[in-house]
Amino acid sequence: MREVQNQEPTCELILCGTKLDLLSEGVTRAVPQEAVEEFASKTGMKAFETSSKTGENVEFLFRAVAEGIEGPLHETRGTPPLPPLLSPLSFSCY
Repeated sequence: MREVQNQEPTCELILCGTKLDLLSEGVTRAVPQEAVEEFASKTGMKAFETSSKTGENVEFLFRAVAEGIEGPLHETRGTPPLPPLLSPLSFSCY
């Protein structure tokens, strides 16, 4: 991560946790949500939790990446804005 930031200081990094679907199956998180939020906050990253199995939040992740590349999609494409990031009640929505 530091190497990327040193080589490309304007590069925006995104933290993405996977296997979100396992939470509904009773599997315990490998990393506590609070630790993820703290790390994302300290490093200035956006954080997302996704499931490729169910597709949950995958579109939000891709929209966030696209916004980082070309600016806010809701302004340029007429799509609704992304939900708030790292809100305690909607952490899994990004």
